[in-house]
Amino acid sequence: MQPLLGCYVLHDSCYMADSISPSKSLQTRYRDPLDKLKMMCCNLISQRPKGGRMGLSTLSINEYLEKNLRPKRLDHCKRVLKLMVDVQPTYGLDLKQAGLSALLHDIAKHFPETTLVSQLAQKDIKTLLWLPENCRCSIYLHGPVGSILVQELWPDIDDPAILDAICQHTWSFMERPTLSRCLAVADIIERIDKSDSDGDLRKYFMEGDLDRAELLMIAFGLEHYKAKGFPIHPNTWIRRQELKTKLGLNSSHLTRDPH
Repeated sequence: MQPLLGCYVLHDSCYMADSISPSKSLQTRYRDPLDKLKMMCCNLISQRPKGGRMGLSTLSINEYLEKNLRPKRLDHCKRVLKLMVDVQPTYGLDLKQAGLSALLHDIAKHFPETTLVSQLAQKDIKTLLWLPENCRCSIYLHGPVGSILVQELWPDIDDPAILDAICQHTWSFMERPTLSRCLAVADIIERIDKSDSDGDLRKYFMEGDLDRAELLMIAFGLEHYKAKGFPIHPNTWIRRQELKTKLGLNSSHLTRDPH
């Protein structure tokens, strides 16, 4: 099977996923950020769990995603991964956090809505109750359930930043950290239909203007949700107004801003 990141299982003497930093020889060998991510996470992504804390999965991340996600969804995750690696230096993100959160952000997207609701009811009732009833649907629930699923399948992925980013990418939390905001924007950029131009969204994101990128992300999201008949989470309107106020903008500055 071709590994998701195009990397193959490294020898035990190579860089292990839990190491703090690679050796100088490996730093020299892996100059490209994507290559470095392959090196850093290869054991987590391409090797089956063994030793340490045991999770529910006997599959590697690579095997699990190949088995459970549709090809189109898997391709989307890989494109989000590439985009997050590209902006990692711009936003000062931790490469491992950016890469793993991107790769795993839609890990629960294939579950039926009834399964997502039941999983949250059993394991995170606070989040479920916090969501308005009309927003208890797949488009919002797959983030929180995905975070739970990652913890259960691979307990060694216990970094709160990774888990929070996966959880928070499905709606506008008021105080999301930079990693979570970047993942949400990257997800929308790589979901936009190829026939539609993403306009300034990608430009702002790549240039480091995260506030404007997030504001345009909300505009695209509103268009998409309205077109599909999805409910709009109330935080979306609050966050949109916060960003407009912060940037000193009104609706006329955003040609895509729906009313």
